[in-house]
Amino acid sequence: MALTMKIVLCVLAISARSPQAARVSVSEGALALAEKRSTVDLGREFDLKKLPKMINAGMNLGITLISAFNEADPDIELAIESLEIQGWQLVTLMIPDEEKDSTAMMNARKAWDDAFGDIPGLVERIQASWAKSDAQGALEILLEVVDLGLRAAATVAPTEARFISAISDFAKGFGGTVSSFSKKMDLLSSGDSLAQTGDGLGRDGWDGAHMNKLLTTSVGLVTTLISSLLEEPPDFRYAIDSFKVQGWQLAKLIVPRTEWRSQAFKSAKRAWDEVWADAADLTEQALSAWNGGNVDQMIDVIVQAVEKGLRTAAHVDTSRERELNAVADLINGVSGSCMKLAHEIGWLGD
Repeated sequence: MALTMKIVLCVLAISARSPQAARVSVSEGALALAEKRSTVDLGREFDLKKLPKMINAGMNLGITLISAFNEADPDIELAIESLEIQGWQLVTLMIPDEEKDSTAMMNARKAWDDAFGDIPGLVERIQASWAKSDAQGALEILLEVVDLGLRAAATVAPTEARFISAISDFAKGFGGTVSSFSKKMDLLSSGDSLAQTGDGLGRDGWDGAHMNKLLTTSVGLVTTLISSLLEEPPDFRYAIDSFKVQGWQLAKLIVPRTEWRSQAFKSAKRAWDEVWADAADLTEQALSAWNGGNVDQMIDVIVQAVEKGLRTAAHVDTSRERELNAVADLINGVSGSCMKLAHEIGWLGD
């Protein structure tokens, strides 16, 4: 979920660096119009037409992995093959079209594939973790393979080494953040046999459908941001008002429905609303940062409002303090990883 939610956020923000922008809206041809913006002062230009593909690829990979690991007897081979193919698709979508078919990138793809060459061996290792109900260990094996593949790809493609190594750093940081979130939320079982737990996911009520809903709600936040940023000037008020509503939907997804009408959760909602009460001021802060070309600050205005709202709600509803703070930590960690990636590969400058 967070991959789509935050990496696209920082990718979109590159358009803020252009001083001359045509007014566009999210409709047919909008992304093509956005491409006509004047050249930005970046290490790499980004093809805005790739955004839908990035969103779809990230979401499809997330759904595939969730579905594969949401069984007592998970389809590990499917998960590994999907990660190999769809993971590389995400990498190539961030590579300029004129470079993706180069000899260097072909060598990089071969090195990536070699990391996944022993699928039976990987399946055996993951099954060994799964048999001990160590789903966390299974996730770490997958992250290890991704890091190995990207590091190998960077070695054989020196012209793209900085770029691929940055993606590897991102995958490690992002994976660590998601892994930490999973532990805090007890999403990945550990310690008991799967025969006893009967599920792939450790937390009661968190089945594949629930996780997919969390993912699609996150994608909704991304599309909201796309809509606002493709306007000139950006419609930050629309984005902030939408984040107030959709952000709380995410919070509700981590709390059992039976608790939604509790006094504690109602108080948490009031605390959340208070953070967003001065939407006009938040809008002015975001627009000021945008006009000044300070993309990091613009994103921080929105991300920190979500994080502050969640932590404030956690302080009020102590019965759900752990879950609400876990989501706030997730948003903070993934946002930081994405911004680091965007700077390292030149989307937002060095």
